Amino acid sequence: MRRREGGYALLLVVFLAALIMISLAVALPPVIHEGTREKEEELIFRGEQYQRAIGLFYKKFGRYPNTIDELLRTNDRGFLRREFPDPMTKGGKWRIIGLGLGGALLGSGQNPLGPQAQPGSGPGTTAPKPPERETRGRGEKPGGSSSSGQPAYPIAGVASKSTKPSIRVYQGHSGYANWEFIYDPTKDPALVPPGGTQGPGQPPRPGQPPTQPRPGGQRPPM
Repeated sequence: MRRREGGYALLLVVFLAALIMISLAVALPPVIHEGTREKEEELIFRGEQYQRAIGLFYKKFGRYPNTIDELLRTNDRGFLRREFPDPMTKGGKWRIIGLGLGGALLGSGQNPLGPQAQPGSGPGTTAPKPPERETRGRGEKPGGSSSSGQPAYPIAGVASKSTKPSIRVYQGHSGYANWEFIYDPTKDPALVPPGGTQGPGQPPRPGQPPTQPRPGGQRPPM
């Protein structure tokens, strides 16, 4: 009799344990997904902060920054409030997307920006003073070569180093590595007014001379 009662008790324990496991299996995924969604929102916010800062720097000096430190402080002006880490990786290091010759995006899966965004300042642009601090540990030496011997390129944007799939679809992509936050001057309404031409008084695109007003307000010949 006691053995039978002990067997029933053991079955009851196993049954209750199974119920608990099933309940946890149902309850945990939404909790985990909610935490992942919060990280994704933070990734978008931080990435767009870099994108915005690069845009502000570009419109101020007519070129892309060479280092993250130039975004933090150049000519006693800050464009990025602080250096935000990548929330999707343990080290917090971003994948830097460089701008090569002809507008080629280095380290990116997107199409080139075009020759109008190639590195270098156009005539008449204001050359910024050297930053107070130089960026180190990113494999780049501003104005020279990287630690691997490759030339350093201006920074056009950032992206996460995580290769995991995402829950949210951002700009048509469902993987964090494809969420690229790149500043493209050809898509900036402040630089490309209606008609697609650069207005007077606006910062010139790299490699292009600034728009000069004609005497007496005359329009150029058609």
